[in-house]
Amino acid sequence: MVGNSSQSTFVMLGLLVVFAVIHSGGAALRSRAEKLIGARAWRLIFAGASIPSAVVLIGYFLVHRYDGIRLWNLQGVPG
Repeated sequence: MVGNSSQSTFVMLGLLVVFAVIHSGGAALRSRAEKLIGARAWRLIFAGASIPSAVVLIGYFLVHRYDGIRLWNLQGVPG
């Protein structure tokens, strides 16, 4: 069975991929979508998808930021 820290790693990776697809995919579709539905409507749809996905991603990260292994520990190192 996958431990909690490993599970949160995969959830975080999944959330990053979902955010990347929404944000970058939406940006790539901008020119076509603006022609089809108008610039203001596209900005509302884009923001309505991007902002909540970013909030979920950041919120999940903040709750699980200490899960998993540390790649580095610079506590107590001067400078």
